[in-house]
Amino acid sequence: MKFLRKSFIVFLSLLVLVMITGLVYEQVSRWQAHKRYNKEQTFADVGGYKLHYNSAGTDTPTVVFESGLDLGGGLSWYKVQPEIAKFASTFSYDRSGILLSERGNKPKTGYQMAVDLHTLLKKTGHNGPYIFVGHSMAGIILPSFVKLYPKEVKGIVYVDCSHPLQVKRFAKYPALTFPTPPLWLVRLSSDFGLTRLLYREAYPSTNPKDSVNVEMDLFKSEAMPAAMEELSAFNSIADSVAAFRNFGDIPLTVITGTNKSRIANFDANTARAFMKIWMELQVDHLKLSTNSKQILAIKSGHYIQLEEPELVVKAVHEMITP
Repeated sequence: MKFLRKSFIVFLSLLVLVMITGLVYEQVSRWQAHKRYNKEQTFADVGGYKLHYNSAGTDTPTVVFESGLDLGGGLSWYKVQPEIAKFASTFSYDRSGILLSERGNKPKTGYQMAVDLHTLLKKTGHNGPYIFVGHSMAGIILPSFVKLYPKEVKGIVYVDCSHPLQVKRFAKYPALTFPTPPLWLVRLSSDFGLTRLLYREAYPSTNPKDSVNVEMDLFKSEAMPAAMEELSAFNSIADSVAAFRNFGDIPLTVITGTNKSRIANFDANTARAFMKIWMELQVDHLKLSTNSKQILAIKSGHYIQLEEPELVVKAVHEMITP
């Protein structure tokens, strides 16, 4: 019995030591990351918390990039923003809690994301009308902006965007569902260094040592809880815009990735189901506007802006100078 008691005490002591080490490791890593990046970045207060943004270019209109469910926030636009900045003003940012942006205390809703972005644009002197370029989850985020500020939207480019009905359509295929871990566990893992230690991811068509991957890796622990909040809120955000399927005659270009690389990890039946459903939903996006068209990105999976950035640049250019 004494042996078991001593073993338990030793185990508990080691566990506490590991947790303290992980906590210190994580906090020091965060301090170093912010020291390295924050002083060269731009921020604006949107109501008690600051969002990070990156603007470039001077011509009109302003092209605004809305990222998907992504730990790197605005980083995924690094191949297209400089090119578009040659003929337009451009604006990318990180949603609350993602990458360099502060989390704040506002809920993760489509409405709040739209208000945050609108406030950020106005605070930084970027006035509409805007052309929005959205990726993935932006497909259920941007409709709230269109609904709230329709006169400030000049055009929209959907880059392999999510659809409000996709979760329901994918529900009967286990490989296409993404359960969300408890947020308390995500926060615990992030605060004690487990996310930083165990989670490894690089953007498609990039080198793991590229600057965007290095920066995302440095801030992933802080971004993970907010990203999981967005994943948890996906269904409610989708439901909130499911009935709003009318953008009027706002020009809309839907770019869809069709390369088989996106289904490489699925079994044959799941792969066929995914592509069938995804293509049907992408075509349904076209019904949002009476002035819409679709472009198929045959060399791309989900991250078209990284795999065929020229398609995104061309779509925006044509929207500005039709």
